[in-house]
Amino acid sequence: MHLAYQLLDGYDTAVLVDATARGREPGTVYLIDAGQGEPAEPGSVPLDGHRMSPDTVLGLLGTLCAGTGGTPPGRILVVGCEPATVEEGIGLSEPVAAAVPEALRLLRDLLADPSAAPAPAACRTPTH
Repeated sequence: MHLAYQLLDGYDTAVLVDATARGREPGTVYLIDAGQGEPAEPGSVPLDGHRMSPDTVLGLLGTLCAGTGGTPPGRILVVGCEPATVEEGIGLSEPVAAAVPEALRLLRDLLADPSAAPAPAACRTPTH
């Protein structure tokens, strides 16, 4: 919930980093233009702070914006990495650990010039 309210502080661009299972090879790095999402129906989003996914947070923005008068980011980007597994555990799998330098390069590029981001849903599989 804290992230949802924080995103209403009027940022030009917000960049989230997360595991993103989209069916590609583990370690594939994605850039997703998440937009503002559709507002969630009242009562349809579980408000369990430990189980809220980024999709849930983004879905709440419209509802929270109407209730608080906040301003959502003009652009929301997600730098995601295809996980090898989504089971709970400590540490990164080998393919995800190998993708960290690529994700960092993408983040640095976005921070330097968010308007020059590659096309939405761009993905790159790291070369080893």
